[in-house]
Order: sequence, then structure tokens, then C-alpha cells
Amino acid sequence: MAFKEHLHFITIAVILAHLLHFGAVNADNPCAKPDADFKCVGNGCPSKCHGSTYTCHAKNDSQNEEVLECRHADLFTGSLGRDVGTLAVLFVFLAMSSAGGIGGGGVIIPILSVVTMFPPYFAVPLSSTAIVGASIVQFIFQIQRRHPMPGAEHRRLIDFYTIIILLPMALAGTVIGVNVNSVSPSWLILGVVTLVLTFTTYKTFKKGIDLRRKEAAVRFQKITTVRRNYDSKSDFRHESQGSGDEDDELLIADYTKDPDEWGTTRDPTAINSMEDDHGPVIPNDVEMAQRDSNQAELNEAKRKLLEEEAAFPWKPILITLFELGGVVVFSLIRGGSGTSMAGVTCGAPSYWGVQFATFLFLCLCAGLGFLYVKRQHKRRVAVNYTFVDGDIDYVHGGVGKYLIFALLAGFLAGFLGIGGGMVLAPMLLQLGIHPLVSAATTAYMTLFSAAGSFTQFIILERVPLDYGAALFVLACLASTLGQILVFTYVRKTGKTSVIAFILGIVICLAAIMLAVSGGIQLKDDYDQHKSFGFRPLCNQPKPTNSSSTRF
Repeated sequence: MAFKEHLHFITIAVILAHLLHFGAVNADNPCAKPDADFKCVGNGCPSKCHGSTYTCHAKNDSQNEEVLECRHADLFTGSLGRDVGTLAVLFVFLAMSSAGGIGGGGVIIPILSVVTMFPPYFAVPLSSTAIVGASIVQFIFQIQRRHPMPGAEHRRLIDFYTIIILLPMALAGTVIGVNVNSVSPSWLILGVVTLVLTFTTYKTFKKGIDLRRKEAAVRFQKITTVRRNYDSKSDFRHESQGSGDEDDELLIADYTKDPDEWGTTRDPTAINSMEDDHGPVIPNDVEMAQRDSNQAELNEAKRKLLEEEAAFPWKPILITLFELGGVVVFSLIRGGSGTSMAGVTCGAPSYWGVQFATFLFLCLCAGLGFLYVKRQHKRRVAVNYTFVDGDIDYVHGGVGKYLIFALLAGFLAGFLGIGGGMVLAPMLLQLGIHPLVSAATTAYMTLFSAAGSFTQFIILERVPLDYGAALFVLACLASTLGQILVFTYVRKTGKTSVIAFILGIVICLAAIMLAVSGGIQLKDDYDQHKSFGFRPLCNQPKPTNSSSTRF
């Protein structure tokens, strides 16, 4: 049955394999590398530049001399079938990524690089553009949804406490990861990304299988309970009719009590009497009044807390905006290869000072976030708050290990040049967070971090407008479809494990495609006799992993 459910995913993978084969056969770059602006070598454009993917153009340089360059063909003007097929495949994977709560950059970039022959310098910004479109739609859907667990229906689906604690450390990890990525050879990055995504795929599928078994056990228990209750009622009616005793009554549990009493068990006589060593003690009027007053204050405090959690989460959103804004400011101050707004030189002491300040700022944000969550946790405990399965106790559960996990996820995202969602989303599932909550929480992180990268790419004019606009609209439509389908399926069947399986499929395909595109790039480097050793941090060509802080 499970095979039949995922047969269409296998079909998609086969179609994609043919596309990748087509791209691999025709992946000879007609332009000189590593020039990312497609300038050609020699006095004219090479013959390959006159194909369907690239065209030769003449323009005047800064000295008003005419130079020739290869430019990528506009959308639908080169190979119409290839562009339509690429958009169709991207639509499917964007819908699947949206259902899993991730951006899908690990799938988008290889397709754009291998099939449409965009160099990473433009494939990465185009991927970021698509992720922003998909993330906006996901946020619109998920900010309106409530927690699926009974007793927590008043909460938003997005776990903002997890975001406030883990997002700063994940971003801090990218600060380290991006620097390691800048000096690492391609073969090392390719090997590590293949191992990490393969392991992540295994753990995600294993989690999905565990969730499916739990769902089957719960369904079996419900069926057994219904049958047992039915048999009990039948026996009861039979005995009642046989004895003729009209005084027998069927006791029915009271589900009409006040919501403040959900999840609690109260003795109706407890408030009217107490016991000591000498037997029951009847409290006086003063004690009764004091108890009533304390209970009223407790109920009022709980009501306020529930109202705050049910309201629109302006405070957590502003906190995350502040954190990401700080990262953008530090990035502009630090700059890259001669792009610092403060004149910071790459590799100079001031450069490393800004790097350290960025890391320190994010660690401080994580610490303040922990204090905020700790204060909210104390408020919950004080009012006898109802915790549900999947809630993480960051206060008593060892917050250090969660911070280390987030730091590692961010480091891998920066080092491997993939979206952190492919590491963070499976990690949240492993921590026991509900699959719907995990997907919504990861998607929220994706929105803000991808928006920061997208803004910088627009300023640097690294987003081809025709492909960028098409991918943005395509991602919005695909994300809408993905959100509707997955929530409709979960609502009808109750099988949240489907999210883990979708996530596992996307990560698995990303691992395969990144390995294929990386292998093609390594062959290119070998043919051009490029060095396979570690690279200098500074004085490199224009970066191709500028969006590695994207989630």
C-alpha cells in the first residue's frame, strides 16, 4: 500500500533523471570560467555561444571599446520545451517542499545549473527568489492555523518559542560555515553534502515509519475501544431488560465543565473540607474567601496567558526581524571582496572583528531568547498550564543540547551551501515536535532568512527578471497547492507521517541531484586543470554561495 501511495513520486524521479541526463550531455559551458558575467575569451564569441541556451552580444566597456559576451537566452526564447519541462518539474518539487516545510534550494539549484545551464552565480539567486514566493504563501496559510493537539487548540501552529531560541544559533552557525565553505575544495563539499543528506534521508524516513506505526496503534486502540464500549452497552441493556430494575442508570462522563478545568482532576469536596491527623477540618469563612480569591486570581492569570498565546504573535515576529536585521547590517559592514560599506578589507583584523561581533550578537540573542522563554514557562507552570505531546521543555530539558543542534544545523547549511531547512526540519522531527508544527516552524525561518538573501541579490542585480518573475509566481502557485493538499490529507486521515515521508523524498532527491551536478562541476574543473586543494579566503572570484544563510 505504501508503495502505491508513493508510486507517483518514483515516476517524477524517473522523469527528472532523463532531464538531468539531457543536462549532463549538454552541460559544456560556452563561456569562460570563472567570469560570472559570461564574458568570452579571445576576439569573438565561441561557436557554442550561438546555440539555443546562450547568445552572443556586443557592448561597450568602460573604455568605450566594443566587447563580445555570451548571455543566457531569455525565458521561452531558447529551448521552449526545456524551459516548460523545467518549470513543470520545479512546480512539483516546490509543492512537495512546501508540504514538508522547507525551501527546496537543494533541488532547485541543481536543476537550474544542469538543465537550464545557469551558473551558480545566477542559479542561487533564482532559487532564493522561488523560496521567497513559496515561503510567503506558507506563512499566510500557517499563521492562521492552530495547534493540532487537544488542549493546545488556542496556540498558533508555528512554535515561536522554538524559533526564538534556535534561530539565532542556527544563523550563528552559518557565520562559521560560510567561511569554511569559502576555503574548502569542491570535492570535500560534495562528499560531505552527499553523506549528510543521505544520513538525514535515512533518519527522516525512519521517523516517518515510527510515526506511521504510532498512528496505526492509535487507530487500532480507538477501534478496540469503540467495540468494547458497544459490547458493554449491549450487555448492560440486556441485563437491565432481564432484571426489570428501573433504577439502574448509565453513568455518563461530564464533558461540559469549564475549559479552565480541562486536563485537571478535582474533588468536589476538597474545597469545603480538609483533613489533619484528627479527621476532617471544616475551614472558616475567612479561609474559604481566601481560597476563592486565590482561585479567581489563578483563573484570571491563565485566561490572560491563553489570550496572549491565541493573539497574533507580533512580539516574536519583531524579535526575529531584529535578529535578521542585525545579521544583514553586520554583513554589509563586513562585505565580501571589496564590497564593504565600511571599507573593511577581507582578511584584515577588522574583518575578523566584524565576524566575531556577528557571532557574539547572535549568541546574545539566543541567551535573551532563552530568558524570555524561561519567563513564559514559569507563567505556564504557575497557572497549571496544559502541556501536550511534542512540547519541548527548554528550561528543564537541557537547553544546551538544543542550542548545539541548531548551531550544527546552521554550520552545515553554510558549509554545504544548502538551505538549512533540509537539516533543521528533520532535526525538529527527531526532537519529537509534531510534524505539522515542525513544518510550519521551519517554513517561518525560511521566509525571513530567504527574504534577507533575496533583498541583497536584487540590490546586486543578480536575479534575471524574466526567470525570476516566472519562478516567483510558479512557487506561489505550487506552495498553495502543496499546503492545500497536505492539510486536506492530514485532516481526512489523521496521518501526519506523510509530512515526514515527503520531506525524506525531497531530501533524497536533493542528495542525488547535488551529487550529479557536483560531479559535472568536478569534471569541468579537472578538464580545466583547476586546483583541487584548499582555497584562499580572500581574493576569490565572485561568490557562488552567497545565500548559504538561507533556510
